[in-house]
Amino acid sequence: MQGDATVLEDDIHGGWEQLLPLWTKKEPYITQFLKQRVALPLFWERLAVEITPKRIHVWRDGDTSTEPEVFQAGM
Repeated sequence: MQGDATVLEDDIHGGWEQLLPLWTKKEPYITQFLKQRVALPLFWERLAVEITPKRIHVWRDGDTSTEPEVFQAGM
């Protein structure tokens, strides 16, 4: 993916929590880490990067030995 990135670092201690529903859906085990939040404090010091896509490269079947298909945003 290529695009414009914005770093969301206003609150590295808790701002990432807005992404928790998506993160949990992708990696369900994160709820176990949440239970250990005090034991792993540096793990939770995070910022988020928001990307507005402009171009996406897709390698069908993950085969990077071939040229990717390229899709432009809005097409």
